[in-house]
Amino acid sequence: MFCNMFTKHTLNILYNERMEASIYSTYDIRVRAVKAVLGGLSVANTANAYQVNRSTIQRWVKRYENEGGAENLLFT
Repeated sequence: MFCNMFTKHTLNILYNERMEASIYSTYDIRVRAVKAVLGGLSVANTANAYQVNRSTIQRWVKRYENEGGAENLLFT
């Protein structure tokens, strides 16, 4: 039950961030999405929250892990 509550809370936060995306750059969105996945949120839920394809999230996470961090998310 705690996991479900945590997931709903996290999804609400991500949704609110997405709704305020105009104040965030594309880079910020990528970093936030990657950190959400690395923090335990599923790729599917993260993709849904940020309204991007799951394969895009997976590509960002792979680049983050394999190429040395957030600075490698600057370019798509």
